[in-house]
Amino acid sequence: MSTAIYSFPDIPVDIARKILETAAVHDTNDACRLVLVSKTVHTWIEPLIYHSIVIDCGSAARRLAHAFRLRDRNARTFITRCVKQLCVYYHRDYEEEDLSCLLEIAIDAVSIVWWCKTAPLLPYIDRLRPEYFSFADLTLETVDTLLPRSITHLNVIFRSNKAWMAEDFSAQSSESLWRDVFARCPFLTHIMLGFYLLPDPPPWASHFAQSMLSNAPSSFKALIIELKTAGGPTLDWNVSDFGASLEDPKFIIVGPECWFSDVEGVAWYQTGPDWDYWVYMRGRDIWEFADAQLCARAAKTTD
Repeated sequence: MSTAIYSFPDIPVDIARKILETAAVHDTNDACRLVLVSKTVHTWIEPLIYHSIVIDCGSAARRLAHAFRLRDRNARTFITRCVKQLCVYYHRDYEEEDLSCLLEIAIDAVSIVWWCKTAPLLPYIDRLRPEYFSFADLTLETVDTLLPRSITHLNVIFRSNKAWMAEDFSAQSSESLWRDVFARCPFLTHIMLGFYLLPDPPPWASHFAQSMLSNAPSSFKALIIELKTAGGPTLDWNVSDFGASLEDPKFIIVGPECWFSDVEGVAWYQTGPDWDYWVYMRGRDIWEFADAQLCARAAKTTD
């Protein structure tokens, strides 16, 4: 490896760095090649290789956990400082010890998407400090134990045919749940409830949303309902199912325009060709889109 910086004729170093970092962010293989250019470029690019980690199967989790355990303490410390986003997707083949290692790797992550076994979270939940946190299938038993106190943005995914569907989210239990959420997470400003592959809204949708809004502190900014389907206009949703929540200036319903757009009252967002990447690693775009829609609505009402 050369000790000299890679030469870009007539290009300032900061611009050259930006070019290389952009290339590295878009393609991990390019990033791995770029670290060989020079020691200087290596220091720029190596943190980006570890910045965002997406795990979608047990073998991927196993390989990463094994590689991490083989590193010395200094190398492990460096990696944990670099990891800012972790997404662990649904899969049945995860070993709990590998999931625990992933949490150790992501102990300083700003954004965590955890759509898998919840048991490994318990020993780490008070050590994790993410601002953005997403997990699947909220139940009345999980709320007090599975939410990091540091979060500002909470995304809860409700999938079809899962355990949460047996939950009786009555008006009373919904009130208790949201009181617990806001008591545990004092910095919470945004909540997004994602309903995935559900052709109809759950019967408790209206009072569940209204309970959340009524228990939210004055610093709370937005409740976002996100609708997703497997493709095509297959939903039978009516936004009026959310009742009084529709009148709250902090409430908004969003959905991906590229899949369906026949439900009135929904703010449709554009998605790129790689939906998985967009969901996992650019999830903040959904928050920003919703914030922009709410600001536009507020401006319209004051005109």
